[in-house]
Order: sequence, then C-alpha cells, then structure tokens
Amino acid sequence: MKKIYIILLFPFMLFSQEEKLRFEIIDVFKDYSPVIANSIKINNQPIYNDTLQEKIISNKPILTRNILLRELINFEHPSKFQLHQSNIYFENSASLEIGSHSFFQTKLHYNNGLSVRHNSGFNLQLSTEDYSLKSPYYKKNNGDFFRQIQLYTTRFLKNKILKTDFQINSLSGLYWGGLENVNMSDIADYKGSNITFNTSLNQNTANSFFQSADLRFNYFLNNYNRTEISLLSRINLQTTRSLKKYSFNFSGQLFKSSVDNSLQLSTPLHTSVSSYIGNSVDLSSFGDILVSSNFLLSGNKTFDYHVGFNISYGQLSSDGSSNFILLPALKLFKKIGDLKSIEFEFNKKLKYHPFNDLFETIPFVDPYFRNFFSQDLKTSFSYRHLLTQNLSFFNLINYNHIQDRAVPFLYDLYDLRMMNPTGVYLSDFQGFDIVSSLSWARSTYEVIFSLYLNSIKSNEHLNQSFISNKINTTINIKILNDLNLLADCYYMGDKDALRLSATDDNISYVVLPSYFSANLSLRYMFKNKIFSLKILNLFNQRYSHFDGYYDNDGFKLRVGFSYRF
Repeated sequence: MKKIYIILLFPFMLFSQEEKLRFEIIDVFKDYSPVIANSIKINNQPIYNDTLQEKIISNKPILTRNILLRELINFEHPSKFQLHQSNIYFENSASLEIGSHSFFQTKLHYNNGLSVRHNSGFNLQLSTEDYSLKSPYYKKNNGDFFRQIQLYTTRFLKNKILKTDFQINSLSGLYWGGLENVNMSDIADYKGSNITFNTSLNQNTANSFFQSADLRFNYFLNNYNRTEISLLSRINLQTTRSLKKYSFNFSGQLFKSSVDNSLQLSTPLHTSVSSYIGNSVDLSSFGDILVSSNFLLSGNKTFDYHVGFNISYGQLSSDGSSNFILLPALKLFKKIGDLKSIEFEFNKKLKYHPFNDLFETIPFVDPYFRNFFSQDLKTSFSYRHLLTQNLSFFNLINYNHIQDRAVPFLYDLYDLRMMNPTGVYLSDFQGFDIVSSLSWARSTYEVIFSLYLNSIKSNEHLNQSFISNKINTTINIKILNDLNLLADCYYMGDKDALRLSATDDNISYVVLPSYFSANLSLRYMFKNKIFSLKILNLFNQRYSHFDGYYDNDGFKLRVGFSYRF
C-alpha cells in the first residue's frame, strides 16, 4: 500500500519543489483561449476555442483488420459514404447487409438530434455468418453470432461535457480448432457477454487545471462460469507556467475474477503456459490491481518536447507476484521547413491483460487463461516528408523489448472433450520493426502503399518468427461525384506457431503459410441512401491466423443498403 501512495504523491512533490526553486518575474505570454461565459454548446467541435492545439497524426492504415475466426476487413470509404454511427452527433440511420455464407448484419442508430442541452440515443447491432436460428445453429465451424445494445447520453454543461455510455454485447462460436472431421453439433461452443458502463467528464477550456476524469465498469461472463469484474478510474490534470505545460495523469484499475474448475482441462505442463489449471490457487475468487501515474513537462526550444516519467505498480493475487516500473518518458518533435519532420520517443509501460480483453480478439481462448502483466519498452524514430504537393512518405523504426508477450498455441483436447481452445504461452521478445508508407493523392483518387517488416524474436525460440511481415496497397477512386470504389490488396507472410503436449513439456513448431488477398468495395450515394457492393477474397485464398483456426470461406459477395432519416 505504501508503494501506491508514493505513485500518487510523487509527481506533486516534484511540481511543488520546482515551484519553490523557480523565480518567476513575469508571466504574460499565455495561450490565447477566450472564454465566453454563460454559453451553451451545440457540439463539442469547435467549442469557443481558437487556441492552436497539438495534433497527432495517426499511423494506422486506411483499412483496419480485426482477426477473429475469419479475415474481417472494415472498408474506410470517404466520410460522404459513411453513416458515422460512432459519431453521436450525426443523423439517425439504419443499415442492412447480406451476403454469401449466410452473412447478415443490421444496425439501427437513433437519437434526439442536435440539442443545446443534451444528445441521447441508442445503437442496436446484430451480425451473423454461417449461423442459423435453429439447431444445429452453426452451418460451418467458424460461424459466429454477435449482438449489441448501446445507450448513451452527452450532457453539455457550462464549461464541461459529461458523456455516459451503457453497453451490453455477446459473441458466440465454436472451439473447433483441429476438429474439422467432427460433427459440429458435438463440438463445444463458447459464449461471452459483456456489460459495460462508461462515464467521462471533459473540460472545454484549455487554461483549466482539471482536464478530464473517467470511470469505467465492466462485467464479463462466459458459458463456463468464468466471471470478471473490472473497475477503472482515471484523472488528467494540466497547468501552464512560463510557456511550459505540466501534465499529470493518475489511473487505478481493480479486477476481481472467479473460475469454475469443474471443466478440468488437461493443460500442458510447461511453466510458461498462462493458465490457472496446474497452479495451486483458489479458483473461486481472486483479484488483481494496477496503479499508474505519470508526469510530463512540455515545451519548445530547439525541439518540441515532452519529458517526464512513468510510475506503475501491479500485483497478481493468484501467485502474489508484483511488478514495479519507474522510468523516464521522452518525446521530441522537430519540423524541418514546411515539408519534413522527425520524431523520437522513448517509454516503458506496464500492461495488464485480463480475460475479457483477450476474448475480444481471440474468443476461442482457453477458459482457464490466467491474467498476466507485460512490460513493454519501446524506442521509436519516425520521419515524414512531403515530396511533392501530392506525394508523401512516412517511415517509422521501433526497437521493442517486451517481457511476457502472449504467443497463442492450440490445445489438443480431443481425447477428453470436443473442444480445442487456443492457449497462451508467455515469452520475452525483442527486436526491431519498420513501418513505411508512400501515398499519392489527387482530387479523384488516392493510392497508399505500406510495408511492415520485423526482426522481433523470442529469447527462448531464436530460430522461429511468430510475427508476420506484411505488404499492403489501397486504392481509393472517386468514379463519379456519388460513386466511390475502394480496392485493397495485401500479402501476409508466413509465421511459426507453437505446439505443446498435454503430457510433457516438449515443444514443437508448425509453419502457418503466407497468403495474398484482394478485396473490392463499391458505394453509391443517392440522396439520403447508400447502396454498397463488396467482393472479398477475389483469389479464393485460405487465411491462416492461428494453428487450427483459419478462414477457408473463399470468395465472398455482399450487398448492403443504408438509410438516413
């Protein structure tokens, strides 16, 4: 408990000491941030603030991928051709999309519209693929069923915005890895449900010491009686003195879990396997804690800089182990003329990995997966260059040192029950990765070419590569004023996967083959309606993601209709 108090109070001690030592003569050069009293906001952008704010350029690709049971691609068309359901200030909308493999997805968004007092509404979503409403429910091993309800409200206060969000969602599928020849009705299924409550209070004025506060509550339950309750609180404070900005961030997370040990899986005996089975712990209930604090000083001299430190403390109740980090954090940015910029960053973070977070990306994970901490140290250098008015180049080089990184592997439990979940093996990793992109943009089209290469290796498995290299090309074409075409082609290199036995600690390896994918999306807008056509996996490739779990759906066709009302 003493460590927790030190984490919370240490930044304030440093700030107070600096205030005593500094002899301030005059402080008149302030950020220009006019405040209009008694004003009522209609939207949160802009909000009576013409002060120049820091902008961070995202390096994420134009297409985001969420690898679950199959290759899922979210096409990011220009804003005109999107409903922006994530933006709660846009119009009400409804959409329907159907396609091959019994794909069905429908969404409904409704709110009270623009208001000077509040914006409230709800989102409904239902998505199925290779799934039916009667037994046997799954038409194919990698079928899934997802549903979600979201209620939200945003209150516009005098100088603050209060956001509240409540969600219930559920995802279900099969533990089918390596069970292709087994009747689907005999394969065990997974069902995971989340109940989430979020609330945040954000300050509108830049000259306020208080910036934001967040509170998040989550309850997770699966069909093997594993429950997980988490509570997260965070507060951000900021002040400016003599053209220098002081930022403070405090966060605390509490996790309480319980596991039903009646399943009695045969877990591999290797000590690096993250599972509660085989560990002498009380599975009825256990709790973990993570407390973090950071202090940053921002300013401008030769470089724009953010310098400070991170303090984190975490403890696992299952084995009594604890982690403590106290390291400096540094970020430097330099603009070279009007066309170039460079950036350097160094930081180390303590991350907690609960079961419900892993379930979102690998839902067929071992029900007895043991929550764990990882320590991620990253040093990065990036370079941006606007070569011409239309051509730009970006390059990012990272050095990574990760303590306890998750490596998925396939359980072989066929002799015990009809389920083969994905287990988690923990190993330390280190190495470099490079992200490069070249983009060409004109008024009617845009081409982006990106490359990801890495030499990140496990310290235990030096001859294996568990992370794929990737090459991606995206072409966005404005055919007509109301007709848009998006094409995406990418190559995913091969990678290694672990295989562990349930009877001994021997480790073997298997290679997951590379694949090439090409996808097209066409959208036409007519008044307040959007018609869409998607063609996925043009070359009928098999996508290998995890050992035993893959996507062999082949060519897919989908049509959709969206309506704003």
